[in-house]
Amino acid sequence: MAYIVDPTDPTQPDGNKGATQGDDELRALKGYIQTLMGLGAGINFFRKNIIIGGDFDINPFQRGTNFAGAGDGLYVADRWQYRKSGTVIEDIGTVVDGPTIAQAGRLYVKSLRMNVTTADVAIAAGDFDYLGQVIEGYYWKLLAQVPITLSFWHKHTKIGIYCVAFRNSGLDRSYVAEYSQLVADTWEPATIVIPASPVAGAWDYTNGAGLIVSFARSVGATFQTPANIWTAGNLYSIYNEFISTDAIGNKFIINGIQLEKGSITSPFEQKTIHEELSACQRYCQRSFAQGQNAQSGIGALSGETMFIAGKAGALAQWGQVNFKVIMRNAPGIIQFFNPTTGSNQVRDETAGADLTGTGAVSIRDNGFLISAVGAAGTVVGNLLGVHWTAEAELTA
Repeated sequence: MAYIVDPTDPTQPDGNKGATQGDDELRALKGYIQTLMGLGAGINFFRKNIIIGGDFDINPFQRGTNFAGAGDGLYVADRWQYRKSGTVIEDIGTVVDGPTIAQAGRLYVKSLRMNVTTADVAIAAGDFDYLGQVIEGYYWKLLAQVPITLSFWHKHTKIGIYCVAFRNSGLDRSYVAEYSQLVADTWEPATIVIPASPVAGAWDYTNGAGLIVSFARSVGATFQTPANIWTAGNLYSIYNEFISTDAIGNKFIINGIQLEKGSITSPFEQKTIHEELSACQRYCQRSFAQGQNAQSGIGALSGETMFIAGKAGALAQWGQVNFKVIMRNAPGIIQFFNPTTGSNQVRDETAGADLTGTGAVSIRDNGFLISAVGAAGTVVGNLLGVHWTAEAELTA
């Protein structure tokens, strides 16, 4: 009869017992490790983090790096959207900063920073200011209705209690948790355990908004709730919410964001650049180089989509775009940028002329057709060029 090593006994195995690793023994050890991690049987230890782009060392890929006076709804990094209502103005972008290896057990080079340039002291009832990511329902259902853990590193100028909110697609269920900045402008870790999400409420477990995760800086009374309880409503913060946008120069820096199953945090899951970029491209794709802001006039042949004119004169010109990965759904927003002059144009590279009145047709989750008209003088066989962006994002 095989001897099964007791995983709770530090003296085992020894030279006489447990030298042979049998199937029963390995299953027992696996179960013990899963218990320690707060995970159920059969849970994969890998691909545990359902946050995309939680490490800003390799993000942003497509959104640009710095945004002065960021407006409401702007994506300041792949998958991360800035939302605000009120008079506060912030510069947002990546900075060379992060917790040390001694602190975090791994190297962080760049982090995402929000920096107040116009303060807002009097927060109206309907005001808010937060950074959010919407987790798609297909990912969220893997963690739904069981305890989950959010972990991250933070470095904020103003000491005090901050809030993280978790909301559903129907905006009728919310959970608000707290964490503290103890020392100003110092990297500190945070771990938040969230109880199982309720069955009740409008939850999406397919390709819609599964769970909205948001980090608040200031929130008005309309969106406040008690902490640490799932509540009916669309709520971002606790009552008498702490305000960190009340002084110019107040900074909010964050990195290493991980949301995983179970009630015990584990080391941050580092994905490859290729994996992370592909995950981001399910929601946003562009013809621009990584890290380059979407804009016109960046130069001909600088990576734009190229195609051959199919018809002459003012008739429609058609070009096919195939997405690099299948998007979440057919993108609802497609923009064009002339690589030489104005936006919403296609450039006739051969004739040195612009085609106005561009549009996208036959839009699918795997690509679309470019339609360009008004190109007097364009002939069959001319080379056309255009930059484009396609959005299938979920709004935070």
